[in-house]
Amino acid sequence: GMDRLWRLVDSRAFVLLSLLLVSVAILLQSPLAPYANGCVDNDSSIFITVARSMMDGNILYKDVTDHKGPLIFLMDALGLWLAKGKLVGIWFLEVLSLYVASLFTYRTARLLFDRIASWIATCLSLFFLIPVLMGGNLTEEWALPYIALALYVFVKHLTSGKELTYTQLFVLSLTFVMAFLLKATYVCVWCAFGFVILVGLLKNRKYKVAMKYVGCVGVFVVLVALPFVGYFVHHDALQEAYYWMVEFNTQYSATESVLSNLFFCLQILVGIRFLPMVVMLTFFFMLFNGDYKKNRLIWYGCVLTMVLTAYTCTIGGRYEHYHIVFSPLLVLVYGYLLHRLKMDTVAKRLAMMILITGCGAVFMIKKVANGNYHYVYENRMVNEVVKRIREHSSPGDTMMGDGSIHRAIYVYADRKCVNKYLSNAFSPDIRDEVSAKKPQVVVRVKSDAMGDGTLSSYSLADSYGPYEIYVKDSE
Repeated sequence: GMDRLWRLVDSRAFVLLSLLLVSVAILLQSPLAPYANGCVDNDSSIFITVARSMMDGNILYKDVTDHKGPLIFLMDALGLWLAKGKLVGIWFLEVLSLYVASLFTYRTARLLFDRIASWIATCLSLFFLIPVLMGGNLTEEWALPYIALALYVFVKHLTSGKELTYTQLFVLSLTFVMAFLLKATYVCVWCAFGFVILVGLLKNRKYKVAMKYVGCVGVFVVLVALPFVGYFVHHDALQEAYYWMVEFNTQYSATESVLSNLFFCLQILVGIRFLPMVVMLTFFFMLFNGDYKKNRLIWYGCVLTMVLTAYTCTIGGRYEHYHIVFSPLLVLVYGYLLHRLKMDTVAKRLAMMILITGCGAVFMIKKVANGNYHYVYENRMVNEVVKRIREHSSPGDTMMGDGSIHRAIYVYADRKCVNKYLSNAFSPDIRDEVSAKKPQVVVRVKSDAMGDGTLSSYSLADSYGPYEIYVKDSE
């Protein structure tokens, strides 16, 4: 009986199906999920609103802007287009994206460990996301398939001992550009492993191979980036794109001193923040028992990636969700530990599966999914304001909100949002915009002084909590 059960669990179908189920379960915490009752968070709301604006023909960074790369808005727009404007379309794409990431994470583990250790390690890497996912639809989460795929190519190359093929170099270049187009700080895997591989080649005096790698990646990166650059050049928005993606983020992330950043980075690596302590302990364990020598370059690449990633989590707002990008890397740590435990009998393997998958992780999924990530209070506030906006306007109307309003109001009100700046990190004075664009509805938070006759042709139609809803007077 035990062996029959084992054959079922040790099959490829079981792996494929179970990882899909885990991906779905984790993303049930998203307020975009079917039957969700939560409220979309600020960042996610911004991405959705920008995506809708682009679908209406507005030019990214020129007519509507936020300080993220273009890919997040494209993914949201694609999701909305596929589901005819429904938010659930974005959620289906998220599930697909996380599933692809989980498959490559699993395949990376399989290059080094047996099937069951790889499967358990992949589940554990995915469970790491539950507390830091923050409801999903974040740039970090969309970066996961690219990071997982690149890690797979690097580990495959380092375990096979063969030169990187042109296809592999292209895949690395493509995934690099895609991660960069979400946010420039997600390229740690490529930088770390690329550096380790190049140093290895130079040490062995393989100058020609090193030149080939660098040359190919350079050419491929330019080719993949061309359509994006071309789009912005064509629409005369390249300078704005560069400002928001690079300059603004550089200013935004330079809030703390280098010393403070290094100290915070150390806290992450030691396991005081959101990275599990198991990472540092495992690296030391491998160092002391000499296991790191077996795949020295993979070990160096992994350690360097962890350090660089931890540093990127310290610059900027230091939010929990920055840590999402650690997920694919963790599989190497968990896989190694499980491999060390030598599960040589069927009973041991099944016991380990039960122990690990039953250890609160699934309960955690249930708990988070239940509230669909968001607080009831915020949800009620947004719902009430949205209800009032709809009462005092019609579907084709345009609206604007000041920099203090909850961005989910734009998502649920279903009125054309004509704000150019939607970012949380940047709160512009919208008085000039209101005067120029004359939206039918203006939503603001009471404490915001919008005098100067900006709203002289508007009447206060309704208010709720700190919110005031102004409607344009009929001429």
